[in-house]
Amino acid sequence: MKIPIAREGQPYVFGTAVASLVFLLSGSRFLRRLGTLGTLLSAGLGWFLRDPDRMIIPIENGVLAPADGKIIRIDEVELPEFFNEPVRRVSIFMSLADCHVNRNPVDGTVIHKSRSEGTFLAAWDDRASEENRRATLGIEGEFKTAVRQVAGLVARQIVCRPEPGDVVRQGERFGIILFGSRVDVYFPRDFRLMVDIGDRTLAGITALAESPPKKSVPRKRAGKRTRAPRKASGRAKDKASEEETTKTEK
Repeated sequence: MKIPIAREGQPYVFGTAVASLVFLLSGSRFLRRLGTLGTLLSAGLGWFLRDPDRMIIPIENGVLAPADGKIIRIDEVELPEFFNEPVRRVSIFMSLADCHVNRNPVDGTVIHKSRSEGTFLAAWDDRASEENRRATLGIEGEFKTAVRQVAGLVARQIVCRPEPGDVVRQGERFGIILFGSRVDVYFPRDFRLMVDIGDRTLAGITALAESPPKKSVPRKRAGKRTRAPRKASGRAKDKASEEETTKTEK
């Protein structure tokens, strides 16, 4: 039976639960009170670190949300470590009430992975994406996409499992940010946005953007065919010869 708690968070949840049980069974009133508080804390951690199963409906040539949360920023930026031109960025802020498990936004192969140490600014700060501790994945499939996990003021541990060469599927789990905070996704500028600032997202469910329709190449019209004159049949030739002979005799 699968426990609906992210595996990276299970030590926190079960460790707190076991310690709380020990305190509750002790003879000290003070420790029993600590045990009660610990039980509440364990339940809160279980909710915070939940990992529910979801029915993923992939969208062809589209981008799904990599995180639960609220869209706080949509802009155009440069990400020279993976893209050769400016791209669109959608930033999703995860509050304490949101599920913090992250999912792949697209199908493809991981061709880039980087980790950067940094500060711990509040996740909603505009500078967080470039200055905070972060992990970045570059995925190439029908098009290039990048997803960046950003630590926040409280969040310190980023789990990012895929490695270069791994094939990832849209909507599959790829990591988690423990106790925070923000996920950015990058894709081509000409994609049609399907969300706006302030919208709520669900990882692997909400469609963020889709690629523009492919331009159809008009077919060349064939020129009018000219029919070659029909050759006279044998009977027609004989009849014409008889008429000429008759005229000559006359």
